[in-house]
Amino acid sequence: MLISTLVAATAGYVLGTLIGTPIPLRADVLCGRLCSMLAERIDAKYQDSPGGRHAAGTAYIWSAALIVFLPTLIILALLYTFIPVLAILADAFLCWSLADIKGIGRTASAAARAVRNGNLPRASKMAQKLSGESCEGLDADNIVRAAVEGTADRSVDVIGAILYMLILGAPLGLLFKVSIAASAVGHDYGEDFSAPANKLRDVMYYIPGKLAAVIML
Repeated sequence: MLISTLVAATAGYVLGTLIGTPIPLRADVLCGRLCSMLAERIDAKYQDSPGGRHAAGTAYIWSAALIVFLPTLIILALLYTFIPVLAILADAFLCWSLADIKGIGRTASAAARAVRNGNLPRASKMAQKLSGESCEGLDADNIVRAAVEGTADRSVDVIGAILYMLILGAPLGLLFKVSIAASAVGHDYGEDFSAPANKLRDVMYYIPGKLAAVIML
Protein backbone atom coordinates (compact mmCIF):
# COMPACT_ATOMS: atom_id res chain seq x y z
CA MET A 1 0.00 0.00 0.00
CA LEU A 2 2.93 2.35 0.72
CA ILE A 3 4.19 2.00 -2.86
CA SER A 4 0.68 2.60 -4.20
CA THR A 5 0.34 5.72 -2.04
CA LEU A 6 3.71 6.96 -3.30
CA VAL A 7 2.58 6.45 -6.90
CA ALA A 8 -0.71 8.25 -6.20
CA ALA A 9 1.04 11.14 -4.40
CA THR A 10 3.49 11.52 -7.27
CA ALA A 11 0.68 11.58 -9.81
CA GLY A 12 -1.28 14.16 -7.80
CA TYR A 13 1.85 16.28 -7.33
CA VAL A 14 2.60 16.25 -11.05
CA LEU A 15 -0.97 17.27 -11.89
CA GLY A 16 -0.85 20.05 -9.30
CA THR A 17 2.45 21.29 -10.71
CA LEU A 18 1.54 21.15 -14.39
CA ILE A 19 -2.08 22.29 -14.51
CA GLY A 20 -3.01 23.33 -10.98
CA THR A 21 -6.21 22.41 -9.16
CA PRO A 22 -9.56 23.99 -10.13
CA ILE A 23 -10.92 26.08 -7.25
CA PRO A 24 -14.11 23.97 -6.78
CA LEU A 25 -11.95 20.86 -6.31
CA ARG A 26 -9.35 22.30 -3.95
CA ALA A 27 -9.28 20.61 -0.55
CA ASP A 28 -8.79 23.89 1.33
CA VAL A 29 -11.89 25.38 -0.30
CA LEU A 30 -14.03 22.31 0.39
CA CYS A 31 -12.79 22.00 3.97
CA GLY A 32 -13.42 25.70 4.51
CA ARG A 33 -17.04 25.34 3.40
CA LEU A 34 -17.54 22.33 5.66
CA CYS A 35 -16.02 24.13 8.64
CA SER A 36 -18.14 27.25 8.05
CA MET A 37 -21.31 25.16 8.02
CA LEU A 38 -20.33 23.20 11.16
CA ALA A 39 -19.20 26.27 13.09
CA GLU A 40 -22.48 28.09 12.53
CA ARG A 41 -24.60 25.12 13.55
CA ILE A 42 -22.55 24.01 16.55
CA ASP A 43 -22.00 27.50 17.95
CA ALA A 44 -25.75 28.05 18.21
CA LYS A 45 -26.22 24.94 20.37
CA TYR A 46 -23.97 25.96 23.29
CA GLN A 47 -24.19 28.57 26.02
CA ASP A 48 -22.62 31.96 25.40
CA SER A 49 -19.99 31.67 28.12
CA PRO A 50 -16.23 30.94 28.06
CA GLY A 51 -16.81 27.32 29.07
CA GLY A 52 -19.70 26.87 26.69
CA ARG A 53 -17.82 28.36 23.77
CA HIS A 54 -14.77 26.20 24.48
CA ALA A 55 -17.01 23.12 24.56
CA ALA A 56 -18.56 24.23 21.27
CA GLY A 57 -15.09 24.65 19.77
CA THR A 58 -14.10 21.17 20.91
CA ALA A 59 -17.23 19.63 19.39
CA TYR A 60 -16.61 21.66 16.25
CA ILE A 61 -13.05 20.47 15.60
CA TRP A 62 -13.88 16.85 16.47
CA SER A 63 -16.87 16.91 14.12
CA ALA A 64 -14.87 18.42 11.24
CA ALA A 65 -11.97 16.01 11.73
CA LEU A 66 -14.12 12.88 11.95
CA ILE A 67 -16.38 13.82 9.03
CA VAL A 68 -13.36 14.21 6.74
CA PHE A 69 -10.92 11.63 8.12
CA LEU A 70 -12.96 8.51 8.90
CA PRO A 71 -15.06 8.17 5.69
CA THR A 72 -12.00 8.81 3.52
CA LEU A 73 -9.94 6.27 5.45
CA ILE A 74 -12.66 3.61 5.30
CA ILE A 75 -13.41 4.11 1.61
CA LEU A 76 -9.74 4.02 0.59
CA ALA A 77 -9.04 0.98 2.78
CA LEU A 78 -11.91 -0.91 1.12
CA LEU A 79 -10.80 0.16 -2.34
CA TYR A 80 -7.19 -0.89 -1.72
CA THR A 81 -8.47 -4.24 -0.47
CA PHE A 82 -10.85 -5.01 -3.34
CA ILE A 83 -10.11 -2.61 -6.24
CA PRO A 84 -6.49 -1.39 -5.94
CA VAL A 85 -6.43 0.41 -9.29
CA LEU A 86 -9.46 2.50 -8.39
CA ALA A 87 -7.91 3.18 -4.98
CA ILE A 88 -4.75 4.57 -6.58
CA LEU A 89 -6.83 6.80 -8.86
CA ALA A 90 -8.87 8.06 -5.90
CA ASP A 91 -5.69 8.67 -3.88
CA ALA A 92 -4.14 10.54 -6.80
CA PHE A 93 -7.25 12.69 -7.18
CA LEU A 94 -7.18 13.56 -3.48
CA CYS A 95 -3.49 14.45 -3.62
CA TRP A 96 -4.22 16.66 -6.65
CA SER A 97 -6.89 18.36 -4.57
CA LEU A 98 -4.41 18.87 -1.73
CA ALA A 99 -1.51 20.22 -3.81
CA ASP A 100 -2.43 23.28 -5.87
CA ILE A 101 1.20 24.09 -6.68
CA LYS A 102 0.54 25.65 -10.07
CA GLY A 103 -2.13 27.90 -8.59
CA ILE A 104 0.26 29.27 -5.97
CA GLY A 105 2.93 30.02 -8.55
CA ARG A 106 0.43 31.59 -10.94
CA THR A 107 -1.01 33.89 -8.27
CA ALA A 108 2.43 34.89 -6.97
CA SER A 109 3.60 35.68 -10.51
CA ALA A 110 0.47 37.76 -11.15
CA ALA A 111 1.13 39.74 -7.96
CA ALA A 112 4.74 40.37 -8.98
CA ARG A 113 3.77 41.55 -12.48
CA ALA A 114 1.07 43.84 -11.09
CA VAL A 115 3.53 45.48 -8.67
CA ARG A 116 6.12 45.85 -11.43
CA ASN A 117 3.53 47.50 -13.69
CA GLY A 118 2.28 49.78 -10.93
CA ASN A 119 -1.17 48.16 -10.87
CA LEU A 120 -1.56 48.18 -7.09
CA PRO A 121 -5.29 47.28 -6.98
CA ARG A 122 -4.62 44.04 -8.87
CA ALA A 123 -1.46 43.41 -6.86
CA SER A 124 -3.37 43.78 -3.58
CA LYS A 125 -6.05 41.41 -4.87
CA MET A 126 -3.45 38.74 -5.72
CA ALA A 127 -1.66 39.26 -2.40
CA GLN A 128 -4.98 38.82 -0.57
CA LYS A 129 -5.54 35.50 -2.35
CA LEU A 130 -2.15 34.31 -1.14
CA SER A 131 -2.24 35.65 2.40
CA GLY A 132 -5.95 35.31 3.14
CA GLU A 133 -5.95 38.81 4.65
CA SER A 134 -7.21 42.11 3.29
CA CYS A 135 -4.46 44.01 1.44
CA GLU A 136 -6.62 46.88 0.27
CA GLY A 137 -4.95 50.28 0.61
CA LEU A 138 -1.43 48.91 1.17
CA ASP A 139 1.59 50.43 -0.56
CA ALA A 140 3.78 48.42 -2.92
CA ASP A 141 6.29 47.32 -0.26
CA ASN A 142 3.62 45.98 2.08
CA ILE A 143 1.80 44.27 -0.80
CA VAL A 144 5.04 42.50 -1.73
CA ARG A 145 5.58 41.52 1.90
CA ALA A 146 2.04 40.11 2.17
CA ALA A 147 2.44 38.22 -1.12
CA VAL A 148 5.77 36.69 -0.05
CA GLU A 149 4.46 35.68 3.37
CA GLY A 150 1.31 34.27 1.80
CA THR A 151 3.32 32.30 -0.76
CA ALA A 152 5.47 30.85 2.04
CA ASP A 153 2.40 29.88 4.10
CA ARG A 154 0.65 28.29 1.12
CA SER A 155 3.83 26.39 0.25
CA VAL A 156 4.02 25.00 3.80
CA ASP A 157 0.39 23.92 3.43
CA VAL A 158 1.26 21.94 0.29
CA ILE A 159 4.42 20.45 1.81
CA GLY A 160 2.50 19.42 4.92
CA ALA A 161 -0.36 17.86 2.99
CA ILE A 162 1.98 15.80 0.81
CA LEU A 163 4.13 14.79 3.79
CA TYR A 164 1.11 13.55 5.75
CA MET A 165 -0.24 11.79 2.68
CA LEU A 166 3.02 9.85 2.40
CA ILE A 167 2.76 8.87 6.10
CA LEU A 168 -0.84 7.59 6.07
CA GLY A 169 -2.32 8.43 2.69
CA ALA A 170 -4.84 11.08 1.71
CA PRO A 171 -6.95 10.87 4.94
CA LEU A 172 -4.13 12.35 7.02
CA GLY A 173 -3.42 14.94 4.34
CA LEU A 174 -7.08 15.98 4.45
CA LEU A 175 -6.97 16.13 8.25
CA PHE A 176 -4.07 18.57 7.95
CA LYS A 177 -6.15 20.76 5.62
CA VAL A 178 -9.12 20.54 8.00
CA SER A 179 -6.98 21.74 10.91
CA ILE A 180 -6.01 24.83 8.90
CA ALA A 181 -9.53 25.58 7.68
CA ALA A 182 -11.09 24.96 11.11
CA SER A 183 -8.67 27.35 12.76
CA ALA A 184 -9.30 30.07 10.17
CA VAL A 185 -13.09 29.76 10.41
CA GLY A 186 -13.07 29.41 14.20
CA HIS A 187 -11.22 32.72 14.53
CA ASP A 188 -14.45 34.51 13.56
CA TYR A 189 -16.24 32.95 16.56
CA GLY A 190 -13.85 34.13 19.25
CA GLU A 191 -10.78 32.93 21.09
CA ASP A 192 -12.52 30.37 23.31
CA PHE A 193 -14.25 28.75 20.34
CA SER A 194 -11.15 28.61 18.14
CA ALA A 195 -8.70 27.40 20.83
CA PRO A 196 -9.20 23.62 20.24
CA ALA A 197 -8.84 24.03 16.46
CA ASN A 198 -5.73 26.17 16.95
CA LYS A 199 -4.13 23.45 19.08
CA LEU A 200 -4.72 20.81 16.40
CA ARG A 201 -3.36 23.15 13.73
CA ASP A 202 -0.22 23.91 15.77
CA VAL A 203 0.46 20.20 16.36
CA MET A 204 0.02 19.29 12.71
CA TYR A 205 2.04 22.29 11.53
CA TYR A 206 5.09 21.44 13.64
CA ILE A 207 6.84 18.92 11.39
CA PRO A 208 5.89 20.55 8.04
CA GLY A 209 7.00 23.94 9.40
CA LYS A 210 10.42 22.60 10.35
CA LEU A 211 10.76 20.83 7.01
CA ALA A 212 9.72 23.95 5.08
CA ALA A 213 12.27 26.03 7.02
CA VAL A 214 15.06 23.62 6.04
CA ILE A 215 13.95 23.67 2.39
CA MET A 216 13.83 27.48 2.33
CA LEU A 217 17.30 27.70 3.89
